[in-house]
Amino acid sequence: YQADPKNAADWKFLAFTGLRRGEAFTQLGKLVTNQQVRVSHSPKAGIFTKNKKGRVIPLSPDAQEARERIIFDNNEDHRFFRTRHPSTWSHEFADALRKADVAEGSLHSLRHTFITMAANNPAIAIANVKKWAGHAHLKTTQLYIHDVACEEARQVGSLGAI
Repeated sequence: YQADPKNAADWKFLAFTGLRRGEAFTQLGKLVTNQQVRVSHSPKAGIFTKNKKGRVIPLSPDAQEARERIIFDNNEDHRFFRTRHPSTWSHEFADALRKADVAEGSLHSLRHTFITMAANNPAIAIANVKKWAGHAHLKTTQLYIHDVACEEARQVGSLGAI
């Protein structure tokens, strides 16, 4: 985020909500409240989701903070994010990764981040992670979950409690 302060709030919002890039481009501002983001599927309005269904994603405090920054920075019409071409957004993110000396990643990596962090949180049921991700099958959600070194260390530390 420090490598690209201009777009940091956008990247954070995606990392803390798991929105797909296409969903983010069409996200209407009125559907992003301080408590949740309502992802809608409305072909007549030019709004599409991959599974052709809507969903509601609750906003964590980090996502709420990113939302406030985006609202402060944008005076766009009815879209939540600044209007720009999808490839421009991807290039901006790739530039940020290079500046941060991160070897690989993409905007889609932020979706993996959200799903991994939510799935590794013992207070969150995996069924909710599946629902927030907009997946029809739990198996799909599990493909997004990556090992996190700090989570592994926490689990190893809890072995003595068994």
